[in-house]
Amino acid sequence: MAKITNITSTAIAEAAASELASSAPPKRSTSRKAAGVKPAARKMQSRQRAAKPEPAEVAPSAADGSSPSRTTKASIVLGLLRQAAGVSVADLSATTGWQAHSVRGFLSAVVRKKNGLTVTSDVGEDGIRRYRIPGDV
Repeated sequence: MAKITNITSTAIAEAAASELASSAPPKRSTSRKAAGVKPAARKMQSRQRAAKPEPAEVAPSAADGSSPSRTTKASIVLGLLRQAAGVSVADLSATTGWQAHSVRGFLSAVVRKKNGLTVTSDVGEDGIRRYRIPGDV
């Protein structure tokens, strides 16, 4: 037969206190959903973590000490448009990596509306439409 011992309530309280002190805190959930982060906050967190693209090539500063100029896709497109022969949408797409509808949108919104430049288009003998900025701009 098992021996029954007299355990007092203070002994039980002391044992429980020592057990709580020695045990590690409960492991918390690492998922955002369990942590109660709302979807909008998750979106912001993912945007903050997103890597920012590297800037375009920077040309060395001029000898006169002015700030360095950046070679951007917009400046490349404007340079191609200033050629006397003009440039086709396919050529601009290949140069910039943009799709054709993005090139046409850039010509309309940025070149024509924002910069106030006149863009002309002509269809050549080969049947390809070429865009250019006429005159000394």
